[in-house]
Amino acid sequence: KLSHPAAGEFSHMFFGQAVGFFFNNLFATHPPLNERIHRIDPNWQAESVQRSANNEAAAARKRNQHASPSDDPAAISAFAENPIATGSATSPASQQAAASSDYQAVDILESAGHISRAQVEAAVNIKAALPADILTAAHEPYAARALVCCLLLDRDQLIRDRQFAVLQAHCDKPTYQSAQYLYEQVRQQERRHLEILDLAMPALKQMSESQLIRFDHLIAALIRVDNKIELLEWSLYNVLLLSLRPSRVNVLSPKRTRNLLPMPSPLACVLSVIAYAGVYESLYESSAPSSERGERAVLQSFEAARRSLQLEQIQLVPRSRVTVGQFIAALAQLARTRPSGKQRILKALLAVTLHDREVRPLEMQLLRAIALSLNCPLPPVDSPYK
Repeated sequence: KLSHPAAGEFSHMFFGQAVGFFFNNLFATHPPLNERIHRIDPNWQAESVQRSANNEAAAARKRNQHASPSDDPAAISAFAENPIATGSATSPASQQAAASSDYQAVDILESAGHISRAQVEAAVNIKAALPADILTAAHEPYAARALVCCLLLDRDQLIRDRQFAVLQAHCDKPTYQSAQYLYEQVRQQERRHLEILDLAMPALKQMSESQLIRFDHLIAALIRVDNKIELLEWSLYNVLLLSLRPSRVNVLSPKRTRNLLPMPSPLACVLSVIAYAGVYESLYESSAPSSERGERAVLQSFEAARRSLQLEQIQLVPRSRVTVGQFIAALAQLARTRPSGKQRILKALLAVTLHDREVRPLEMQLLRAIALSLNCPLPPVDSPYK
């Protein structure tokens, strides 16, 4: 039974704000939203449900362990019964690491629709680690806007100066001054940008429709200052739109695709982006230097996804071809996949992310933004191997 004294204070980080918009449309395997909310009721008997969930998870892992690629093809559409391909020539250590990351992916996906004690405690720790000025700003409508602007300010001084000029020209004086004051503190919280955005979302949602439109235009102007869109910028902007103006997001479509096979290229593109994000600081064209060790790490991560999906035909997309436009178009196609297919996609993305037993800030931010774009929100994901 969830009885953490801070549960109510932090519940918006799981149900409200940046991920809450999509919790009504989670996979059919998860309970309805009202049942998940009911789980924090002190009178709710959680023990029996938790035992059942644990039994199902153990059964799923057992099926994974003993399944083989020759199993019924219909089973590949079911997330819990998706086996790990064993046809690759990998070392026992690599196979053990792959199995470990695969099972960890199962655990994360199974927790996606639930508020656990561990998640509440993680939220408490996140808040405790953030500067008081950021926490105060997150709860004030105008300062919250400044906080979001700071998340998008560039590391390069020349570009940042131009962005501040945009802020000065297009927003009120208090917001501009707050952005100047908060920038250095926000810059030091690179790993927690999405969590800061989560905390600010209640204040941002107080804006009127006309204010939302102006804020949308301001954020877009900040991103366009350097005439390019980094994937980090896209991920933050995408989460903002999904939370505040979902009708503007073009990656969602009511049309569904029956399975993954007709679209290997979009799938390969998105998996490649996450694989590169685990190695390189920047993914914009060829701006980040390559290395033999880095490229080998990318290939190993991508191979983990291929094993998870059992789709041998997908190939790593060269980094020089990974553009934001191609990436967004790929997500638009994957968003049409049926829920069971989306489960497999997320499992593969998690396999890539957890393959090297480390979760980088860029990986985490992209992973959660992609999950939101697929209408399948995930909780914050840190390295499980600390």
